[in-house]
Amino acid sequence: MSRIGKKIIPAAGVTLNVSPANEITVKGPKGELKQVVDRDIKVEMVGEEIHVIRPTDQIRHKALHGLYRSLVANMVTGVTTGFKRDLELVGVGYRATVTGQLIDMALGYSHNIILELPKEVVEYLAYSITTNIRELEGALISLLAQSSLNKKAITLDLAKQMIDKFVKNTAREVSIDYIQKVVCDYFDLPIELLKSKTRKREVVQARQIAMYFAKKMTKSSLANIGMHCGGKDHATVLHACKTVNNLIDTDKRFRGYVSDLEKKISIQ
Repeated sequence: MSRIGKKIIPAAGVTLNVSPANEITVKGPKGELKQVVDRDIKVEMVGEEIHVIRPTDQIRHKALHGLYRSLVANMVTGVTTGFKRDLELVGVGYRATVTGQLIDMALGYSHNIILELPKEVVEYLAYSITTNIRELEGALISLLAQSSLNKKAITLDLAKQMIDKFVKNTAREVSIDYIQKVVCDYFDLPIELLKSKTRKREVVQARQIAMYFAKKMTKSSLANIGMHCGGKDHATVLHACKTVNNLIDTDKRFRGYVSDLEKKISIQ
């Protein structure tokens, strides 16, 4: 422990106060923490560093030196960057299945745990993990563990964070079908209507946005994009993209639609 005690603690942006009772107070951007230190151990601020000093090389002083250095270093972390709790479940016998919006988990208890997940989370998991059922099970269990451990609701953002960690290759290209589904869900339109010949304004607008994102986020040709959007030709796709770009520049409400949809479609 004495080797640990000798390590200097970087403390940029931190203030240190020591009371007559040898209680130290560490303050930083995220708040303050207090700790009473053994009277034989000295803690002092030198520039932007904190030094923990022992009076002798006695075994007791060496042990206290390393202990309090670790405590003070943790306090500095707490008031600067904060702490994050991660839990990884390793073992066999864990199972998780999804039916609709319900997740049914066997985690070794006397009974299964059943939770209802938001629709967008279920769709995201199903789209992101398609090759390995064990990966899906593991991702679901890890998602639940992180939610429970950190007392966070299971949201799409949390699911994306977990998938980015869990799935080795997260840089997947979205599909035209997926883009159309997200756009139709957003505007509450049936996909069949998006692909139809109708010229209703709200349908045309949704169709053009779907074409815009398909061109932007996939490697599909203009002809292929048009085929997926009701058999349109490449010129129609180009016109749709130009229209969307113009409306983004001139229509604040439309720009909000596009911004919302880009967040929903993105899986990076």
